[in-house]
Amino acid sequence: MAPKILFIGTTCPFGDVSGSGVRTRNVLRLLGRIGKVKAVFTTGREWTAEQHEKARSEFDVAMVSRYQNTPHGGVLNRFRNVFDPRYLNTSGVGVPSEDRRQVVDWMAGHDLVWIHTLKVANAFSRYH
Repeated sequence: MAPKILFIGTTCPFGDVSGSGVRTRNVLRLLGRIGKVKAVFTTGREWTAEQHEKARSEFDVAMVSRYQNTPHGGVLNRFRNVFDPRYLNTSGVGVPSEDRRQVVDWMAGHDLVWIHTLKVANAFSRYH
């Protein structure tokens, strides 16, 4: 039986011509060769209707979430940002709590979770 794979990334696989978009598209295609892939994206950029349509036509896009600003908030958190390896708000962004809960539920039901970039892991509060 093919493994269930959850891919979590930031870049639209069919956006502007860029290295990250090409990499995202190729990683999704390669993961699709070994299992059934569900894709989740979180981004600070709006996707066009054409980008949504193209991505959904080739991949199982379960969610496109938007980053929210999560300021460090004070001296203590700025200190933690520098010295605490478990402090996850390193980029000053997060995702809505409903999206975080949904993705954590999906993680539990997949054999492999591919999180592309530390910023995404931190935005979803995934330390390990």
